[in-house]
Amino acid sequence: APRWRSRTLHLGRALVAKARTLANITVLENAFTTDLLIAEGGAIAGIEVRIRGETRQMFSRAVLLASGGAGQVFSDTTNPLVATGDGVAMAYRAGAEISDLEFFQFHPTALSVEGAPRFLLSEALRREGALLLTSAQARFMPRSHALAELAPRDVAARALTQQTPQAPTAGRAHARLLALPPPAAPPVPPPSPPLA
Repeated sequence: APRWRSRTLHLGRALVAKARTLANITVLENAFTTDLLIAEGGAIAGIEVRIRGETRQMFSRAVLLASGGAGQVFSDTTNPLVATGDGVAMAYRAGAEISDLEFFQFHPTALSVEGAPRFLLSEALRREGALLLTSAQARFMPRSHALAELAPRDVAARALTQQTPQAPTAGRAHARLLALPPPAAPPVPPPSPPLA
């Protein structure tokens, strides 16, 4: 079976780095967009932003909302504290039709330590052999989906919820990562034939 490598792309960092190189873009640090500005006729005309305690209006021909997730609207999340769904709320207040909210990206597995924020345990761990176990150390994902631990996130989340009673003193589901052999070295290609 092929071994998968986890590749994480930090798109936000890459976009900001590129934006800093463009003369027609100004990057504002520590700014918080609070609302969309609406022109006569209902068109979006810009944003209202708070920078260091001061509220400003910034006008633009176009506004792209890329405001991150909404994990903080849920009781358990691995999202940062700033993922509060503000972009969706602004769009809704401006008259946008909101749909398909059930497709917010989420991660069903997280490290849960009392008094600490949840820490993401990526599906890359499961691709590398981590097993999801009940508090009694029994696997349960094979009963939930043919792909077992590699089931889609929504399936894994439902199965985990069924295994994790809501009572604060109840047991929790666990993940165990088994020791895996190191990956084999890739084969060395044969030398190229000499040019004639």
